[in-house]
Amino acid sequence: MFRLFIDCLLLKRHAYEHVEEYSSYTYYALAVIVTTSLTGAFRLAILEGQPFSIGYVLLSLTFWVVLTGIVFVLGTTLMKTSETHATFGQVWRTLGFAQLPALFYLFVLIFPLIGIVVFVWQSYTTVLAIQTALDYPKMLRAVGVYIISAIAALVFVVFVFAALGISV
Repeated sequence: MFRLFIDCLLLKRHAYEHVEEYSSYTYYALAVIVTTSLTGAFRLAILEGQPFSIGYVLLSLTFWVVLTGIVFVLGTTLMKTSETHATFGQVWRTLGFAQLPALFYLFVLIFPLIGIVVFVWQSYTTVLAIQTALDYPKMLRAVGVYIISAIAALVFVVFVFAALGISV
């Protein structure tokens, strides 16, 4: 399993194909998502000089779930290709493993510019995961799905959190 994590971090397409194929990796993907949400919450709390907030964890988890749902719906309907055939579980797993670079956001506490590198890295792993899960022959379509989904998910999550009066 450790080798699979490393291969995903090293942007190896075969690793994402492997994750997509085996449903037994669903719990590992969930572990990655929860871990990166927790580490992100600790990082934000430290950077803002605030106590740890479960709100940050909820925000991160909610964003990821909404993003995954939008990627699945958009990628299998409006932006579908003739090669596209994916289940929600395949999208879930690959996007879960694509969050692995977020663990390195903790290094922002030492060297702030690392945040830019990690953001680009995580964005690329997400696009690679989308391309793999949705069987897109070209990465450009996956980039489009990612951008549209990320913006829609961000707007949705901000609106829902504001409507519910949840502050982070």
